[in-house]
Amino acid sequence: MSWRRWLPVRRLAPRLQVRSKTGRMVPFNLNAQQTVLLEALESGEDVLVLKPRQIGASTLVAYWFFWVWFTSPDPVTLVILSYKQKSSKHLLRMVRGFYDALPVELRRPLSVSSSTAMELEDSGA
Repeated sequence: MSWRRWLPVRRLAPRLQVRSKTGRMVPFNLNAQQTVLLEALESGEDVLVLKPRQIGASTLVAYWFFWVWFTSPDPVTLVILSYKQKSSKHLLRMVRGFYDALPVELRRPLSVSSSTAMELEDSGA
């Protein structure tokens, strides 16, 4: 199955939930800065982001990682690096949150699910 065909990156986002600044779970509707960053990621080129704080870049990158990982037909390894382990685990929890927000019928089985890794059973991604 071509997951990327059925779950385009821009159409899937609003169907998922993110935590707002007030702590409520809300649909993930991209803001203007996230849209620009997504366009850069979609280009396939290397991306270096110089940005102010609090524009949602980490959320967008976690979403991008989730989408690439979840829709990949082949094994793919994505790595989250951060100065502090706490930050890396936070980003992985965001990816896990996107997975958990999928309708049950879309969730592909996991062969690994821990605080430091997730792996899809069918593709090995």
